[in-house]
Amino acid sequence: MQHGMSDGYILPSPPVVYKNLIITGAGPGEGPGGSNAGQGPAGDTRAWDARTGKLVWTFHSVPRPGEFGYDSWTPEGAKNRSGVNVWGYMTVDAKRGILYMPLGAPNNDLVGTDRPGNNLFSSSLVAVDANTGKYLWHFQVTHHDIWDNDTQSAPMLVDVKKDGKTIPSVITVNKNALMFVLDRVTGKPVFGVEERAVPKSEVPGEMSSPTQPFPVKPEQLSQGSISRDTLYKGVPEHQAYCEKYVDDNKMTLGSTYLPPGFNHYTVAPPGTQGGVNYYGGSFDPKRGLFIVNVNNMFQPMRVIQNPDGTFVNTARPAIRRFWDVDKHLPCNPTPWGQLVAVNINTGDIAWRTTLGVTESFPAGQQETGRPGLGGTTVTASGLTFVGATDDRRFRAFDTATGKNLWTVTLNASAESTPISYKGADGRQFITITATGGGLIGAKLEGDEVVAFALPKK
Repeated sequence: MQHGMSDGYILPSPPVVYKNLIITGAGPGEGPGGSNAGQGPAGDTRAWDARTGKLVWTFHSVPRPGEFGYDSWTPEGAKNRSGVNVWGYMTVDAKRGILYMPLGAPNNDLVGTDRPGNNLFSSSLVAVDANTGKYLWHFQVTHHDIWDNDTQSAPMLVDVKKDGKTIPSVITVNKNALMFVLDRVTGKPVFGVEERAVPKSEVPGEMSSPTQPFPVKPEQLSQGSISRDTLYKGVPEHQAYCEKYVDDNKMTLGSTYLPPGFNHYTVAPPGTQGGVNYYGGSFDPKRGLFIVNVNNMFQPMRVIQNPDGTFVNTARPAIRRFWDVDKHLPCNPTPWGQLVAVNINTGDIAWRTTLGVTESFPAGQQETGRPGLGGTTVTASGLTFVGATDDRRFRAFDTATGKNLWTVTLNASAESTPISYKGADGRQFITITATGGGLIGAKLEGDEVVAFALPKK
């Protein structure tokens, strides 16, 4: 690991355990690092012997000279490149001995002028032999990522029943809300993928990719475009705010892969919040449904040039969203939050339901959906539990239909994923952490772990 004394390095997520191996990701930070824009600690994945603590294998997330994928960089771009790391959750197919690594964007994750090329294995799902770390296959979700489209949610292992065959598959769905279903042995898309033309960056020296991969199925899970005509319509005061907000800031509005503007703001839905974030979805094997909550809260982005000639994206801090920051009201169309079910055997959307209410709006106009962080948990009995939204609600839905069956208001938003377990008395419990949280603008407004249980017999 080559880095300076000032560079941070953490392990942001728990490791995975396979046989006698403890497999760790890396957290080298996301912004400009080290003395040069994208240089710093390597984002490599490593496996350690649980008995001796010795290093067993290392997977170079940025390929070294002579390794597969090195030609997707320039030599200068690859050297000491930081980022390209698993800060989220890895998954192991224990039966096959395959490790699935969801890798993040390269540093700097919002400007790529110093790293021409597709930049493998950034923003990719990579499969390796869990015993040795040997490369098996990869699928790059975003080429030459300049949008921070980390593939950070835990890869989901499912069996797809298609054309009379059962296909062992792996799902990756992330911030861009494009859900890719891949054969988990070969990496081949189960429902097809198309490389579609996307707009070119106007930042000097930014060689953005001319195309990006889109799944044929399913359709994008969250909103994928915005225009002046499709801004929020409804409560007159907020509608007027949004129109003025866009016009005063001379924003260019577009679709998912519109590059960050040069000296002006662009909006490319879903944005760095997602879509889907690190929490991912959950799967009901009995009903063949993948259930996930999505955000529709966008992020304006703008690249400017520093006096020293380098470039920086002014999208940080992350709270600078496409909304009224004081009232926490997004400017894109409702729903601002949704629960979505995908039929895993057909690739079709089974249902969508609005997730969240805006209490500050007049009666009859509050069913807007709300942004959130935190995932779903499904139970064998056919229930889906989800907190996440910034309206402090915790809800249960019918997994098969998306009907809201139960809602309780907590003291704080539950920006976390619930757990289900059996108590000592044999009853089923559902428990969630409710503290609020800053990433979607909710204050740290509480400090509780809240448990619910079935009645005692």
